[in-house]
Amino acid sequence: MAAKAIWLHGQPAVRISVTVHGAIKRKCISNRQDVPTMADAERLAAWFNRLLASGRFEWTEAGLVASSDRPDKTWPFARYAAYWLDDNAALHKATTRKFHRLNLSYLLPALGTVAIGSLTRTLCRDVVKSLEKLRGRRSRQPLAMKYREGIYRTLQGILSGAVDDQLLDFNPANRLGKYLAADRRRLKTAIDPYTFAEAERFLARVQALAPAYYAFCLVLLRTGLRKGEVMELRWRDDFADHRPTQVLVQRNFTYPQYEEDRAAGLAPDQAGITTPKGNRSRYVDLSPQVVAALQAHRVAQRAAAFQAGRPVPELVFTGPDGSRIIPGNILRRVFPAVCTATRDDLPPPVRVVTLHTLRHTFVTQM
Repeated sequence: MAAKAIWLHGQPAVRISVTVHGAIKRKCISNRQDVPTMADAERLAAWFNRLLASGRFEWTEAGLVASSDRPDKTWPFARYAAYWLDDNAALHKATTRKFHRLNLSYLLPALGTVAIGSLTRTLCRDVVKSLEKLRGRRSRQPLAMKYREGIYRTLQGILSGAVDDQLLDFNPANRLGKYLAADRRRLKTAIDPYTFAEAERFLARVQALAPAYYAFCLVLLRTGLRKGEVMELRWRDDFADHRPTQVLVQRNFTYPQYEEDRAAGLAPDQAGITTPKGNRSRYVDLSPQVVAALQAHRVAQRAAAFQAGRPVPELVFTGPDGSRIIPGNILRRVFPAVCTATRDDLPPPVRVVTLHTLRHTFVTQM
């Protein structure tokens, strides 16, 4: 099944071809109202191809019609929400899809059984107001304002999809953000990066207590890369001889994508790999200190691989066994010991921070 933009009798048109029982059925749309230009024909053909690929249309005696699994106004909110997530899967990264699923867990108790076509603005307003009373499932604390905003955006996105599917005449959740009950007397949690002195003490302590992670922390602190981008740096692809003081960032690693890929049957070393934020690669400058640390790290990595009798890792940063580095282990086991250990030959202790705080530190020290 395919749709294609063509010229028909000197006019732009869209030809839809479907194979039914071994025979090719065709239908053409060539009126000037629907496809006045070839650009409009190409857009309409692309739209039909997306629908045909999703199975939302089928061929009958009457021609191309909506398939029976197309949503209607009687679908419960929970069923349509699941359909919306699957239908828009290609538009969102795995992290975003997981975010929407978490938000849905707070919306389904109130809206799950309500027919999507009967949702009213009053009901949506009451749901948005009630978000202030919700508590986190683990912390049992009131949800932060940013979390409530995310739940509201998920509701708004689902109902926008219902408008596109002609199940609602308008989005009843639009412009309800004023009911989120933000406490304007309280400031948001401030970002608290390392100072220049703290950053130097942190690096000195890492080099003394956990030298295997020194280059990893230095790259985070001196380049501002995200942890997923650093995890996916590769010697062969990202470091070029003609650019000795730059690194090419063209991949990212996320655990939600890893979970989806593993469930789909991908190997562990291939799962979780996606594009950087913004879907664009970029070159990042490296200081002489970072270049020297990476060279020393590569020598040590090769020596460890030869001694253990395993291949030299393709990834720049790996765990003790040569597999992909795990940030959670660093945060739980390495950072607390490095930042708080007391020894006469060490600088004063520093605050225990997250890996993303090192990125914030780089930005504030630029």
